[in-house]
Amino acid sequence: MLTNVDIFFGKGERKIARKAEEMPVKSLIYHHRAYRKLPKVHPWNTALEFFMCAVILNLIILFIYPSITYSISYIGKIIFSNSIEQYEILNSPFILGDVYILDIFGRYPSLTFSIYSALSSMVLIILMPLLKFINKPISIWLTLIFLINLISSLFFIFFSDFFPYSMWIYLDLYIKTEICIWLIIPYLLIFAFLPLPANFFSKLKLVVVSLIYSIIFGSIRYIVFIFILREYSYIFMAVVFFIFGPFFNFIYIISFYSMFVSRLAVKLKGDVNKWGWLF
Repeated sequence: MLTNVDIFFGKGERKIARKAEEMPVKSLIYHHRAYRKLPKVHPWNTALEFFMCAVILNLIILFIYPSITYSISYIGKIIFSNSIEQYEILNSPFILGDVYILDIFGRYPSLTFSIYSALSSMVLIILMPLLKFINKPISIWLTLIFLINLISSLFFIFFSDFFPYSMWIYLDLYIKTEICIWLIIPYLLIFAFLPLPANFFSKLKLVVVSLIYSIIFGSIRYIVFIFILREYSYIFMAVVFFIFGPFFNFIYIISFYSMFVSRLAVKLKGDVNKWGWLF
């Protein structure tokens, strides 16, 4: 008597199909590889780690950010002030205190400079797909930079009188956005690290290192951006903010997380006690 297996499968496939029918049926199929998963996270330990890491670090940032912003603005004042131009540090209210910003002027581009900038950007946008020796992701990234610069240049060619920003507005936006990212980093990383079977202090160390790196790198960019906009032109304001500004922080945040997880995976791949096997 023919079964459903005999009807729908040929001779070679019947043995495999019958063997599959004889195998016990799993009540639950997990989608992760190798039928293994990390052990369950204990809620109380998770809450304690979250409080000790994210909340306390946030309180520290809220307490010290006025001093940080004053320090980097003071460094900028030393760098850019001279016997002719003396710049002041002004305060702007934000969250629980003030941020301190260097009151300095940028440079408006001339019409000639704007035209040259637009033409250069158009040429480079056309050339990027033709330069095969440049990796595709880098080529796309550079094309985006030139496209933003082209739009900015065209704005200054046709609507320069309507430019709505000053150096003060830009620096105020930049530094406040940076502070918000400093406050987000502990929450972002601790949520990502909590389920991982690693020592709490190794997680805390990486969060603190990421935060310190963000503060140092953000401060350096603050000085570099002032230099670019003061010595060259407001044309580059959009590029430095959207490409190299506060959102650039997430690149190295992801990098730190990736390196931590990669090292942890190598360390734990042979430790069966750290894995929950499902069969």
